[in-house]
Amino acid sequence: MKTKSSLYMPLNIKEIVVAGFSISNARSLHYRRYRSIEGVQKAVNQIIQNGADYISIRIVKEAEL
Repeated sequence: MKTKSSLYMPLNIKEIVVAGFSISNARSLHYRRYRSIEGVQKAVNQIIQNGADYISIRIVKEAEL
């Protein structure tokens, strides 16, 4: 069952991309796109638990016309 996000996500944000990296790995430990703040929170928590050395969070906005 899908639940609706209870946290505010601004209307102009299309998605948030979260990636976790380790300096000993050539590939990312985690790379995923999210459409809710809760998803981003869970991802950051999981990435930290998986031992990432750094995390990248990118906000993808809708194009302004």
